Amino acid sequence: MEELKIMNDKQNPGILPGLELRDFGPQEIQIINNLSAFWFVSGASILRTGKRNRFPYAFLKPTDLFIQRFNFHAQLLCIFHNYPEVDGRLLEAIDKIIATNGHRVDRLCIVLVTNGEVVSSTLSRFEADGDPRIMVAFRYHELTGGVSAKEALMIRRLEETLYTKDLFSISSVLKTERYFYGRKTELQRLIGQYNNGENGSLFGLRRIGKSSLLWAVLRTLKQMTVPVAFLDCSDPGFHKTKWNKALFRVKDTLFRANGMEDLGKQETAYTEEDATTCFASDLALVRFKFNRPSYLIFDEVENLCFDVSSSEHWRSGENFLPFWQAIRSTYQQSTNMFSFLMCGTNPYPLETAYLPGGVDNPIYKYIEPYYLGFFNVDDVERMISHLGFYMGVTFDREVYTYLTDDFGGHPFLIKQACSFLRLNRVTENVPRKIHIRKEEYRAARDQIKAHTRNYIALILQVLTERFPREFSLLKHLAVDDKKLFNAYAEDDPRSIEHLVGYGLIEKVTQDFCFRIKLVEAAVQYDARDLACPESLEERWALLSKERNQFEFGFRELVRSVVKMGYGAKAGKDFIIGCLNKQVQIEKARCLDFDDIFRGEMYFLDLKRAVLKDWDRYRFIFNDDKTKFSEYVDAANKFRSDAHAETITKEEFRSVMPKLVWLTKALKDNS
Repeated sequence: MEELKIMNDKQNPGILPGLELRDFGPQEIQIINNLSAFWFVSGASILRTGKRNRFPYAFLKPTDLFIQRFNFHAQLLCIFHNYPEVDGRLLEAIDKIIATNGHRVDRLCIVLVTNGEVVSSTLSRFEADGDPRIMVAFRYHELTGGVSAKEALMIRRLEETLYTKDLFSISSVLKTERYFYGRKTELQRLIGQYNNGENGSLFGLRRIGKSSLLWAVLRTLKQMTVPVAFLDCSDPGFHKTKWNKALFRVKDTLFRANGMEDLGKQETAYTEEDATTCFASDLALVRFKFNRPSYLIFDEVENLCFDVSSSEHWRSGENFLPFWQAIRSTYQQSTNMFSFLMCGTNPYPLETAYLPGGVDNPIYKYIEPYYLGFFNVDDVERMISHLGFYMGVTFDREVYTYLTDDFGGHPFLIKQACSFLRLNRVTENVPRKIHIRKEEYRAARDQIKAHTRNYIALILQVLTERFPREFSLLKHLAVDDKKLFNAYAEDDPRSIEHLVGYGLIEKVTQDFCFRIKLVEAAVQYDARDLACPESLEERWALLSKERNQFEFGFRELVRSVVKMGYGAKAGKDFIIGCLNKQVQIEKARCLDFDDIFRGEMYFLDLKRAVLKDWDRYRFIFNDDKTKFSEYVDAANKFRSDAHAETITKEEFRSVMPKLVWLTKALKDNS
């Protein structure tokens, strides 16, 4: 074993006095010696897995150089991988080492010394949990030999790895603790409910972090040796089957997740007559083995709910009733056997007294609905500053306030905004630190709004698809139709409770308002068929904008359909046949196909082209030829540049929804 260099001052480079490197290879000892020239090596050991796998590792405590340059404070794990191929065993080894040393090491950034090839792309295939660690990879030969230039190499590799990452853009469910922030209170609440044998609920809009919190619950309960199962009800294996088979899927998922896949009743035993009895028997088996109650986490529970499930036999209530009767009766008749957590967007199954057909709902008011809230400014600062420091991205403190105000504390939207701000400043292949100033954020607000528009639409999609009444309420609020909004609110207070629970609206003095300005803007766009400005100028401005948007897409649609259907030569003859004026026809004969659309093809000519060849367009315009013709005529009649000089409120309210219908049909179907 080579002699190790020892320094006693932990703030300086060196090695912990008396540190043994027994069973480390000569190259690994040499590398640790070299690293100790600019890190403090505070510990080392070897993890052995299976019969042949060995993973030597060391802990690198940052010296002043790395604290100041990279803001490191926790120690980094340096793991050695002396194998020609990188595979999942390496990641498992890293997880085990960090799990047993979590108090001392950074949970994200790893220094990897390997003999494997193509490290980055290979590792990404094994990061199945979607929460990739930051691997600062070196080959053995890069860190062996003399210590000269090793420090510069380390700094350059850290910069290349860290400053080119975009951790803000991670959008998958967080199944590990690596990128999980906040939610400590909510996590403790749910664990407390399990400890008390209580059933629970968790509701909220998409991308607010529900599933990530549920995985945190699962991890915590696993550490307590609780038999727990995560049940994704959006899986067709649940909602495409009958209730008794879905109940078996619950049992099967629980048993497989807890090493009992060969035990319990088989699927054939879960008949409609015996499924509830089998379920109770199987849960008793788990209770006996673990000496603890099971915990069942139902995520995306709307899929197993009447009225809103995507599967008809659940939507009708036919399977909802016996499934939840089985769950409830088993819970009530078997003391301390199991408890469950219902999660989704909307607590509809807990708040609706009767199923279709007037049958009593077995879980009506069975559990109190609980909504997952947004982050406050302190949570936002902790999340963004922590992710940012790995990438060399810092922010003025005021930016955290702006982000919280503009996005209401919605963590996913905030991270997407930060991703945009970072990308605006990144120079390709030039790793460097970035600081985002408050003035820069204010100047980029409109661009951030445009960047996050699709994400906001995704978040609201579940309301438009499954809870349209609630989205309709939002639309009336967005166009400041307080009279109608308040009338609906009085008639349907539960929908208002949902919108408040989602964090979309709040009551300020006597009136409701949006909490997130960018969500308000998105809903205003969807509600433009409801808006009716007071001034004539504003009415014309909105109408002209909508018409121009439709005509641009409409013109391009007809051009491309005709060209693909007929070819340029025959297509030109077809288009000339749609023109109405002789002067147009004469000019068009001198133009090529595409140029006709740039000057001689008027709005009603486009309409005639569609009607003459309706079968090519029928599905774009929802197979409604009469409505299409009528709406195009209305759009042509009310133009600020021709035909009409004024437009009354009544006329505006009549024509604007027609234009919106045309625009939406074109956008959704072409």
